[in-house]
Amino acid sequence: MSTIPKKYLGDYRTNDRQTPYGLRHRVAAKLRSAGAEQIVIDRVLGHAIEDVGAATYGGVEDRLEVDRKWLKKALFPLDTELRG
Repeated sequence: MSTIPKKYLGDYRTNDRQTPYGLRHRVAAKLRSAGAEQIVIDRVLGHAIEDVGAATYGGVEDRLEVDRKWLKKALFPLDTELRG
């Protein structure tokens, strides 16, 4: 695995065996636990979106805002609860 992603993920890794690929699994699991829909998880992970409507309608800005809110809820739950 490239050292560049590991360099930037250094603060989020708890041991040297963790990889960026493992981080993807962790983010997916946190999104799922927070209640995010599969379409959101797929977009965040960069998976191809098979549902044309979900991939097309609403505009890029709308989809990014939805994804941002779910990532914030999944990765920073206390901050989300405190600020609403």
